Amino acid sequence: MNAWKASREKVANNPWFQRVIESLGSGIGNDFRIDAFPYSKIVFLFDPDADGIHCSALMLWFFHRWMSPLLENGRIFIALPPLCELRNTATQQIAYPCHPKEIEQYIEKWNLPKDSTEISKKTFRGLASIGSEILLRTCIDPATRKIRRARPEDAIASLEAFTGKEL
Repeated sequence: MNAWKASREKVANNPWFQRVIESLGSGIGNDFRIDAFPYSKIVFLFDPDADGIHCSALMLWFFHRWMSPLLENGRIFIALPPLCELRNTATQQIAYPCHPKEIEQYIEKWNLPKDSTEISKKTFRGLASIGSEILLRTCIDPATRKIRRARPEDAIASLEAFTGKEL
């Protein structure tokens, strides 16, 4: 559901959003109380593909419209799952880049030519293909995961990108 466009009643009666609202226990809209928010942060994990980007945008819109203090106070994060597993076949070094630019950075870091046959690349097709050990290390474990803080500007930028209108 697009919670940005939906009425408070529709959002509150949607089974999925209803569970989110109840589990956070701090109300929505004008009734939202950040002092009642029981967690230090929320970390979302979405597939690293177009569907995941869309789901991420929908959640940003929900929080921006109905629980904006969480975004404003930096309490919403998005985990960055790897796109692939890169392996330097000469040294057996392994990397899990989360962005295409990171792939290039690892190739440079490993001092390999860009067309190198010394690299094996296993592309992941969604979270289910990543495997539990890699998922734990790259997205779940606070000591090793990569996350980024979601900001109100992110919600506005995604709304503008999807609607084609400047807000």
